[in-house]
Amino acid sequence: MVLWQPGHGPVFAYAKQRPAPFGEYVPLRGLVRLLSSQVERVRVDMLPGTRPAIVPVEVPWLGRTVPVATVIRFEVAFDEVVREAVRNGAELLVVATNSASLGCMPESTQQLAMSRQHAVEHGRADVQISTVGVSAVIGPDSAVKQRHRPIAADAMLAELPLRTSLTPSERLGDGCAAITIALALAAQSQASWPPRGRHTSPTRARLGLPGLRPTFTESRRGR
Repeated sequence: MVLWQPGHGPVFAYAKQRPAPFGEYVPLRGLVRLLSSQVERVRVDMLPGTRPAIVPVEVPWLGRTVPVATVIRFEVAFDEVVREAVRNGAELLVVATNSASLGCMPESTQQLAMSRQHAVEHGRADVQISTVGVSAVIGPDSAVKQRHRPIAADAMLAELPLRTSLTPSERLGDGCAAITIALALAAQSQASWPPRGRHTSPTRARLGLPGLRPTFTESRRGR
């Protein structure tokens, strides 16, 4: 990801922290080569970047520099990459992706779903920019404000909020997901427990003893 400014050229660059395995690098290349010769199609192993996914963008009409989170392609699938960017001050999320090698496969739509999830998770507006796939403008509430279809020349213009507040996802990290899972399991377990209330048996009803639930009693008169 390169930030290019008129009159200055490239002023900043970001390299992916999470290269795609078997696409941008081959893990355990020597072992995988024994299983398939296709491993040689990936000739060079890409090294991961070491900087957070933050690009400083000067906004003259605001009179300041706005930190923008710029994850690349399937880095959007890794919560810690986006979370680190927000913790480092990102006020807006941007996902840049290129789906040209995948044709009409649903990868771009899948990435859009992930972008929407991160928007609401981190309380930030999100812009997904794709060369040939789905591009969209997403609000902090995950609502898609604009979207254009794949493989079509188009342009989008939108006003988006810049936010600096932190959500529980940033404050708790993976603990937020752990708490959610624990609460869901507790609710499921409680729903499967048998009811603890007392039931009124026919014998108690005939004797006129109190019970938890109303019962129907039959009154007989002597002949």
